[in-house]
Amino acid sequence: MPTPRQQPEPVVLPRLPPKLRRLRTQLLEAQRAATPSMGGGWQEVDLSPALDRTDLIERPSVLHRDDRVALLYPGRINVFAGETEALKTFLALFAAVQEIRQGHHVVYVDYEDSRENAVGRLRALGARDDDIRRYFHYFSSQRPVIDAEAEGVLAKFVDQNGPVTLAIFDSVTAAMVAGRLDLNDGSDVTTFYSAAPRWFADHGAAVLLIDHVTKDKVGRGRYPIGSERKLSGIDGAAYLLKTVKPFGRGRTGRVEVAITKDRPGQVRQYEGQRYVIAIFEARSMDNGKIEVSLLPGDRASDDGSVRLSGYMERASKVLETASGPLSALEVRELTHGKNEYVRPALRHLLQEGYARTTSGPRGNSTLYLHVKPFPDRTSTPAVFDPEDDEDFDDEDFDDEPLTKSLGTIPVLSGVPHKGGGTGNESNRQVPGTTGNRSGTTSAKGKPGENQPRRTPLAGVHGVPIGLKPR
Repeated sequence: MPTPRQQPEPVVLPRLPPKLRRLRTQLLEAQRAATPSMGGGWQEVDLSPALDRTDLIERPSVLHRDDRVALLYPGRINVFAGETEALKTFLALFAAVQEIRQGHHVVYVDYEDSRENAVGRLRALGARDDDIRRYFHYFSSQRPVIDAEAEGVLAKFVDQNGPVTLAIFDSVTAAMVAGRLDLNDGSDVTTFYSAAPRWFADHGAAVLLIDHVTKDKVGRGRYPIGSERKLSGIDGAAYLLKTVKPFGRGRTGRVEVAITKDRPGQVRQYEGQRYVIAIFEARSMDNGKIEVSLLPGDRASDDGSVRLSGYMERASKVLETASGPLSALEVRELTHGKNEYVRPALRHLLQEGYARTTSGPRGNSTLYLHVKPFPDRTSTPAVFDPEDDEDFDDEDFDDEPLTKSLGTIPVLSGVPHKGGGTGNESNRQVPGTTGNRSGTTSAKGKPGENQPRRTPLAGVHGVPIGLKPR
């Protein structure tokens, strides 16, 4: 039989002297007195207000993809994280442009750049100066805290301007450093989240934090740089932006937007492969503008090409305002677009039912007619396969400028136009347009006398959060 294990002798602690016992009691009482109160103890919370509601979780309502699916939650903190040149700020400002076009107020808290660059990017993305001046509010803050002074400034700001639908903080790292907070300390991250970002979220805004990731591509996972609390503390949605093709002047950039966290659970259902929920494409145009598309994650074709939604919208408007069918060359000229962009745009409009074709007068050409406006909020776009389209004829496009055969073409309102007639051809007017030549250019490409000038921006809002505006 095995030998039973010998039990150790019990340890008897000596009894404390009366003086030490009194000192221990005093220390415990002092500790209890210094501990913050928990509201009078355990009190049951009434669930009736929640039970009376059916919409307990707000659906995303800010930053819409091209198919109208929104990605950012109102009243919650959301985050974009990514490497340098991942177009994080551009995508955030694209969301701002969407909001101010609807007459909604946007707050941009900038820790890294200047108001001049912010305005320049908004203009490039298509925002009008009047809308920027009225709805885009630029803050330059050195401390992300909300003290009594800042509380009063912000409360007055909301009273004067109305509710804010989007508040952007660019960026988390710079903001925390300015507030003397440690990126790797979870309690400091919580302190930052519960300061200015939480204030705007509690007042109904979709808060968007722009953050960075570590250099280690393998070990970074789905976390921004610093404490894991940066991700676990998010109560909205978190996205990781990955550069597929760098963006620059004269170039087209492409970024994959992958979802890494969806606390309310209303967005992840729209993700594609590898958690990619959207593809952000920015195209630098000759006129200094930037054409952008935010496509569904599963809408890219096998060869890497994507829908040019900006051109689709412009081509759709040209067809809608025309009183008769237009040729592909006429659409290309009136959209001020290149062949490589207008061609797939027309293809997609045909594929998705926004346009249709008809035969030309001689029966050997294809003309295009408007069916319904693009974008249509009730539709979900599909990727177009040119091989499946029997109605689309690539021969409708050639490199000969339309103005050589048509002369001067009046320009639709809001659509820039290059080129012009030689003066010898008949001044044919495109169906649906007027004879007003305001905004046209001469044959040498110089602006005409009646071309409208850009109104310079007089200034932007610079309300500080606690300190002076930049």
